[in-house]
Amino acid sequence: MLFRSAQLAYSVGLSAWWFTLGSGIAFILMGIFYAQKMRSTGLSTIPQFLGMHYGRRAERLSSVISSIGILLSAVASCLPGMEIISSIFGVGELPAAIILMTLVAAYTFFGGMKSAAIGGILKMAVIWLSLFVCGFEAYEVLASSSVAVGMYMSAFDPNVVPVLTLPTYFTNHASFLVGGLAMGGIVLSLISSIGGLSLGIGTMLVTDILMPILHLQDDKALLRLTKISVLSVMAAACVIAAMNRGTQVLFWNYLSMGLRGGGIFLPLTLSVFFPEHLKRGWAVLSMAGSTVAAILAVVLHLPIDSLFAGLIVSVLLILPGLRLKRVDGE
Repeated sequence: MLFRSAQLAYSVGLSAWWFTLGSGIAFILMGIFYAQKMRSTGLSTIPQFLGMHYGRRAERLSSVISSIGILLSAVASCLPGMEIISSIFGVGELPAAIILMTLVAAYTFFGGMKSAAIGGILKMAVIWLSLFVCGFEAYEVLASSSVAVGMYMSAFDPNVVPVLTLPTYFTNHASFLVGGLAMGGIVLSLISSIGGLSLGIGTMLVTDILMPILHLQDDKALLRLTKISVLSVMAAACVIAAMNRGTQVLFWNYLSMGLRGGGIFLPLTLSVFFPEHLKRGWAVLSMAGSTVAAILAVVLHLPIDSLFAGLIVSVLLILPGLRLKRVDGE
């Protein structure tokens, strides 16, 4: 999120702040209203939760949709990761991708979700402290507005590659101590982000799709398959990032949200707060139709954000399937 906001602020100015603000509010609402009810089921993935309410087709479809959406978020983290490695070591795309994959794989396989959780807390503390100090310094220089690091760099270092706005500020414009701590936090943030996203996709693919199809029960076989899936996701994210160097990081996040939010958000919300009020067939149709609408909005360059296109179609396909009374089972 730090790279996305800084890069967008460098390019378009203060309006980039809305993404960080909106995401923060959304996380709070999810934590308050969604997390406890879903955690109480003891399930591992959101597709499993949807499958519990809408059947196996909904579980598999939502797993595919979520995996594609999360993959695009991983691409958004790979873009700055590869640029930083390429800039520091002076290497090309392929060596940078290999180094990044090696770091992410080591971080993920040796620590798993525990390393992601502990590393997430550590990186937040380091980066928040660094950004507070650097944001204050940038504000002092540009005292005429409520600006952040991205706008500072746009004014004082206009030739920097946009995706490297934040690292360049920390290395060239911040104090040695703050810049060093912040860069360590940034690298940890990128590695843990890619690792967590890849691990999430691998878990969903194995748990919701591959395990039922292959009828796997052996724990060692499942672990091996999960590792292969995670490595495949990492490789795919790096390849896509390498093919789209120079693109806005937020573009990939918007597309990711369009697929996941447009296709899954409303059926998920109904299953959490109004279980058994939506017919299974219409739930599946809503997921599929809204996902297609979100993709078409991007491919056809329609004058509407892919997220809103997906949500509109989702509403239209959900309304005919709503029940006035709860029905247990079908």
